[in-house]
Amino acid sequence: MKELSFLMFMIGLIFGLSVFVRRLTSPYHPDRAVFGIPSRTTFNLLWGSIFYIAYGLLVYHHHGLRLTLGIIDGLLLGYTLFLLLLQHFILSPRMPVIKPLQNFLNRKISGQEKMDSLLPAYTRSRALSVLGLPRYTDNNAPAVQLRLEALKSAQKSGKITNPYLDEIIKKTAAALASK
Repeated sequence: MKELSFLMFMIGLIFGLSVFVRRLTSPYHPDRAVFGIPSRTTFNLLWGSIFYIAYGLLVYHHHGLRLTLGIIDGLLLGYTLFLLLLQHFILSPRMPVIKPLQNFLNRKISGQEKMDSLLPAYTRSRALSVLGLPRYTDNNAPAVQLRLEALKSAQKSGKITNPYLDEIIKKTAAALASK
């Protein structure tokens, strides 16, 4: 059991590094979205990484390694909690406006605007990434319309003030409307 857990720990680290390197080497991939609702897949990967790094904390006895793993685990936990707050901020109509989150989302939308100037057409994968849904989601699924409506209501309520969000919503809906 110990060997299997170590193997999963190493696979998780290698996977995380490969995602990081892929993002650095191809920042303008047609399926990549700068702005988007955090997805369940991201949360699953983050929680799994947190779990296996915490397991590494229990197994290794070298203090320097334990400190390094503890810092990484703490940063991942903080990032996961931030993404949960961000997702709740976008999707919940009753959540009040939090100025730092609003500024963060407005900067992300500005980044998406710059990326859209280079790659104007949305692919189906990018549209689903903006909505925070997995790639296997059917275009007519109720979750697609719920997420589009959540983005529209976030804009109407003043949570997201960047006017380019309207264009993102239109491009996302158009990419999912075409088969």
